[in-house]
Amino acid sequence: MKHLFSNKPILIISLFYFFISFSFLLKFGINTDGEASKFIDAANSILNGKPLAHHIFSYFYYSYSLIVAFFLKLSLGYHWVAVFHIFLSYLSALMLYDLVLKKYKNTFLGIAALFIYLFCYPIQRWVFFLYSEGVHTSVVVIGLCFFVKFLENKSWKSFMAFLFVVFFILTTRPVGIIFMFACLVTFVFYLFNNGFKKQANIVVLVSLVSFIILLNSPYRYFINPDSLRRMEIICQVPAEGKNLPYQEYNKSGLIAAFYVVKNEIGFYNFFRNGTLKLVYFFGLIRPYFSLKNNLFLSVYLLLYPLCLIGLYKSRKRKFSIINVFVYTYLITTAFGIFVTCADWSNRFIAPVFPFIILLAIEGIFILKNKI
Repeated sequence: MKHLFSNKPILIISLFYFFISFSFLLKFGINTDGEASKFIDAANSILNGKPLAHHIFSYFYYSYSLIVAFFLKLSLGYHWVAVFHIFLSYLSALMLYDLVLKKYKNTFLGIAALFIYLFCYPIQRWVFFLYSEGVHTSVVVIGLCFFVKFLENKSWKSFMAFLFVVFFILTTRPVGIIFMFACLVTFVFYLFNNGFKKQANIVVLVSLVSFIILLNSPYRYFINPDSLRRMEIICQVPAEGKNLPYQEYNKSGLIAAFYVVKNEIGFYNFFRNGTLKLVYFFGLIRPYFSLKNNLFLSVYLLLYPLCLIGLYKSRKRKFSIINVFVYTYLITTAFGIFVTCADWSNRFIAPVFPFIILLAIEGIFILKNKI
C-alpha cells in the first residue's frame, strides 16, 4: 500500500477506481443469477456439513465456495463478497504495477498497467458477480508476481507464499491448471537458461509422468464429446441442425473426443469451429449483444496491435521469465478454447486479460523507446 500515498497518479487512479466501483455496487448490487447459484448451494453445503453436490468439478471451486460460506456465516449480505472482490482486484493491480516497474524500470509503464487493469471491463465486470472469475483473475496475477519473486530471490518465504496462492488458483476455477502448466514451462526454461540442464530434464520427466497419471485419473475429463458433437462455438449452444442431447458432465476424456472428431464431425469442421471459437473468445464482440455494448467492447481490442508489436519485437530480447509465462498461458488457453467452447458472456477471457495487458505494455515500451 506504500504506492498509494507516495505516488500522486496512483492515488488519483485508486480513488477513482474505488469511487466508481462502490458507486456501481450501491446502485446495482451484486449479480446472484445463473452461475452464482452453484456457489451459494456449495457454500450452504459447507456450512451444513454436507457433501458438495456438483460432481468432482466442485472441488475446483472449493475455495471460492468457502469465501461465500464465510460471509454467509457472518450473516453479511452477498454485496460484501463484491467488496472483497474489489479490494482483492485492487491488490492484484498494485502487484501488477510492481511487476511492470521491476521489469522495465519505468514508472509510466507501471502506472499504465495499473490504469488499464483497474478500468478493464472484461476483468472488472466480474467483480460485481457472485462468480469465481473475479477472485480467480486476481489470484492468478498475484500468483505470477510471487512466482517471479521466488525465481528472483529463491527464498522459502516467497515459495510458501506462492504455494498458498496456488491453492486458491487451483480451487477457484478448473483453468487454474493452465496457470500451473505455465509455471512449469517457465521453470524449465529458467533452469535451462541458467545452466541447470540436468535439473530441467528431471522436471520434464516428472511432469510427463504426472501428465500420464492425470490422463488416467478422473481429472482428465475436461473435454465434453457432446459439445464437439453438437458443433458448439458458444458453450451449450448447438450449431444449426445439431440439436442433439447434451450432458453437462459427460466428460469422457481425450480418446472419446478424438473419435467424435474423426468419425462424426470430421477434421475440417473441427478446425473451422475451433477457429470461430477463438474469434469469439479473443474478439469479445457477440452478435446478440447490443450495438452500444459491442462498440464499448471494441475499445479493448485496441490493446491487440500493441500486443503484436510486443510479440514481434520481444523475440530478439534476452530471456524473460514474465514473457515465457505469458506466452505459455495465452497459447495453452487458446488451445483449450479451440477444443472446447467460448462462453456466451466473455467470462472465460477474464483471467487472460492481465496477460494481454502485459503484452500490450511490452508494445508500449517498444514504441516509447522508438519515439
